[in-house]
Parts: sequence; C-alpha cells; structure tokens
Amino acid sequence: MSTLACRPLPWALSSIVLLALGCTPDAPETGDGSGTEASSGDTGNTGETGETTAVADDTGTTTGDAADVPARAVRISLVETNSGVAVPVGRDGEWVDGSGRNAPIPRLRDTLFRVRVDVDDAAWVPRELEARISLHQLDGTVDVVSGVAMITADSAQAEDALDSTFMLVVPAEMMQPFVQFEVELFEAAPTGWEGLPEPDPAAPRLPADGPNFVGVEDGELVMRVMLVPVQYESAACTATFDTSPEVIAAYEEAMYQQNPVERVELEVHEPYVVDDLNLADANDFFTLLNRIQQLRAGDQPDPNVYYYGIFDNCAQCIGFGGLPGCVLGVAAGLPDDSMGSAGERVAIGAIELDAPDGSGLLDIGATTFVHEVGHTQGRQHVACPGVQAGGPDPTYPHPEGQIGAWGWGTRDGQIRVSEGHTDYMSYCSPVWASDWQWEATFQRIRTLSSWDASGMGAVDQQAVLVGSIDPVSGEATWWTDRGWVTRAAADHVLRYVGEDGAVEEVPVQVSPWSEGPRMTVRAPLTEAFERAKAVELVSPGRTYRAERGAVTVYHRADRLTQ
Repeated sequence: MSTLACRPLPWALSSIVLLALGCTPDAPETGDGSGTEASSGDTGNTGETGETTAVADDTGTTTGDAADVPARAVRISLVETNSGVAVPVGRDGEWVDGSGRNAPIPRLRDTLFRVRVDVDDAAWVPRELEARISLHQLDGTVDVVSGVAMITADSAQAEDALDSTFMLVVPAEMMQPFVQFEVELFEAAPTGWEGLPEPDPAAPRLPADGPNFVGVEDGELVMRVMLVPVQYESAACTATFDTSPEVIAAYEEAMYQQNPVERVELEVHEPYVVDDLNLADANDFFTLLNRIQQLRAGDQPDPNVYYYGIFDNCAQCIGFGGLPGCVLGVAAGLPDDSMGSAGERVAIGAIELDAPDGSGLLDIGATTFVHEVGHTQGRQHVACPGVQAGGPDPTYPHPEGQIGAWGWGTRDGQIRVSEGHTDYMSYCSPVWASDWQWEATFQRIRTLSSWDASGMGAVDQQAVLVGSIDPVSGEATWWTDRGWVTRAAADHVLRYVGEDGAVEEVPVQVSPWSEGPRMTVRAPLTEAFERAKAVELVSPGRTYRAERGAVTVYHRADRLTQ
C-alpha cells in the first residue's frame, strides 16, 4: 500500500512535480492543442491538503484513521478518469460499466481523476472537504491518493471550471490492469460540521457498493517513430531541422499526449540531404515523400515503425493547384493494420508557416506531425466548419469536428474543452484527440505493439513492387519493398512484360495520398519480375510503363535483400 497526501501549489508552477508525485493540483489550466496556456479562472480550490493516513490490516485491505469523519450533506455525482480524454467511471453512486464508457483507459499513464459533487442545499455549509481515492491492486495492495478542495456549492458543470471540484492525479505506476477504485469524501477540518445531519449511508462513496474496476486496459501500447530530419539546400533556403533534445522532446510530448500509449519511442535518423528540390513547390514536395518511402524500404525497419520526414523550408508556402492555403504535410496512404502495409507508414511535414495575416511565423511542426502520422495510422480527415478537407470520414460522430469529451494533457496539465477544440485530424484549430479517435488509434496501437511483444516484428515478409503514381503528369517512380497486397483494386492490374512479349498479370493495391492527386500502388513481386523487360500499371484510361532497369531494387522476389 502507498499513500499520497499533498499541499496544493499554483498549478502553473507545480504541474511537473504533481504529475511525478500523484498529488492534487490547485487548478489545472486550460489550453489549446499547441500548448498555449489559458487561465481557467478562480476555482475556489485553494485550501491546503490535509494529512491522510492509511493502514493495511492483515487481510491487505485499507482502513482509514480513527479520526476520519465522513463528509455530511454531500454526495458524489460523477467520477471521470482522464489520461488524454475524459471517461466516466462512476455516476450517482453507481459504477459505470463498459457499455457506458466512450473510450479505453490505457495502462501506466498519469491519470487525472475528476470528482464532482452535489450538496444538500437545505443544510449545506461551505467548507473544505477531502476526497480520497483508494486503488485496490490485483496483488492485494491498496494505493491511496487524496486531496482537499473548498466546496461552496454543487460542482461547476463547465469543463474548464473547477469550482467545488476535486482534481486528483494518480501516477502512472498505480494505473495497472485490473485495478479497482472507490472514492470517499471526508471532513477536512476537525470542527464546523457537527450540526449537519449525519450521512446516509455511512459515508459518501462511489461506487456505493464498494470497489469496482477502473477498466485499465491490459497489454503493451507503444508507438515507434523514426523522425527523418531533412538537410535542405536551395536557392531560397538553407536549413536543417533542429534535433536538439528540447525540440525532440516537444514532438514526443505532442504524440504521447494525444495517443493512448505507454510510451513513444522516437528515434532520430541521420539527416537526409535534399539539394535538388524546391520544397515550396508542390511537385517537389511530393517527390520528397517518394524518397522518404524509398529510404524506409532501404532501411528495412520493423513493420510497426512509422517514418516521418520533417523539414524547414524557411516558412515558404507550399501552394497546390491554385487552391487557397498552403500544404503542410502529406502521407503515403491510409494503411491498414497488417504487416503487409508497412511501406505506407510514411509521411512528411513542414515545421513553420508564414502567417497569412502577416503576424509572423506559425509553429505548426508538432501539430502537423501528429496529424500526418495519424494518416499513417489509417485515420481519415475530420470535417470542421469553414475549411475543406479531402476525404473526411463520414462516420465521425461529433458535430463540427468537436472532440466530444474534454481532454487533459498528461504532461502539460492543461484542460481542453470539448466545444472549443476539434479533432487533430481536422484542419481547424485548436486541436486535440477526440474520444472517437482515441478509441480508433488504441486499436491500431495495440495491434502493432503486439508484434514486438510476440516477436513477430522480425518475421520475414513477402516482397512487393511499389509505385508512386501521379495521374495528372503521368510520372511514376518504382521500387521494391517488403509487404504484400491486402486489398486488390478492381479496376487496376499490373503487368510484368517479358523480353519475348509474354505478360504476367498480378493484382494491385491502390492507396490515394492524404493530399493531392498522387497514389501509392503495391503489387506482388513474382519471379516474372526478374525476367521482365518492363512493368506496366493498367488503370482506367491510362497505362503507366517503366523499363525494368528504372526500378530501384531493395528486395527481390525470393525475399533476399539485394
């Protein structure tokens, strides 16, 4: 058993300490998806935390100090957990089971427990109360986290208003699978409550019938990302993405806070030199994605590793097709959750944009990073008002792209209100993870993480012929990679054309890029490729042909690396 009892400090000064210790903050701040701080106002939660003791008896259960006095004339109305998005776990005395929850709760993340109360208006006297969370672990130990707040009335219902609300941070090591919880309220002061009616039942508690499961998910949850810094040289700009520890930490934090993971393993690649492209030109920008795809093919990483090329083009706008706005990033498709789609887990993005209103540079690097890697997790755009996004997901459940449930940053301690933020796969701002997106990426992360846990990440794969196709210009770039076709297109076929004119046709998969007209195609790499004079992609209205010698070979049909 372990016990935490803390004296609250001003949140802006103490959030790192509080997250480390699992103590109760005075008042979290609200903010946008970029980390900009905004005060949540006077919360009324200014009292100091009283000392809390807990003693484990011979059975492993925990009993409170004999002086504990159950809180009077008050009840617990709602308990929510939040390690990124809010999830109700108790309401009006009852435990909320899986059917009443909106998102998974990943293990081993600092998690905010928000406790709301209702008071008996006829008898209420404003005063400080203590909320105590007991976490019953599978091995019989009981962890206790407690905090004190001034309760003046019913808890404020606004997501960023903390009046008469308890905010308790449970440290990551306590968020174990199968942990059970109960929340109890006690009088914080030794006097001042004697004339109030005694509680019925014996103490305000949720669940009322005793501890029940928090619902922490079992299984490892890890994202593995290879960040490829571009060393860019052109007539208009010479710049290399800054890979200092502070910068890399900011990108890791952005990905970690908005994805249901235990950790993000962010590795930095050797710089990738680009001295023959203009990264303010859309066609050259798309060419860079071709090259990062081929870099991944040549590196032969495990199939669950995401590649992200990141560049500084001196904040030049990347215009495309005469459309308003600037392209910030692009992904090579929306891959499924198979090892065969590993080659599509590739995207690129810029780090800065010159504000259209002339107000200065906009730091869009981390936001673009999360968005574009989101595409490589199989996520489509989310529609939001006033901005047109290609291929928005029609199944998105919340109006105007809103996130649906209030969010909380496990690192920065900021609250993101649901009606003031849109999903990070939208083009609006500010952004955060919606509960719907949290659920979807959880499933993807769990699947890809399982490959490492089972040793499957090292399993050799089949080989494929990959093409990056521009239907507008007819340009096609070809190379070989590991993988396989997971969903064949009905209206495309690939031909291996022999010296004698013989043709072998194989199925082909077509994956449109997240932006622009280009697409990635994959076809089985058969023995016919070794004898081929040319390869041809036959699509409706057009055939793309390349001589065999124009194909960059990283892998062969017999699965042997060249």
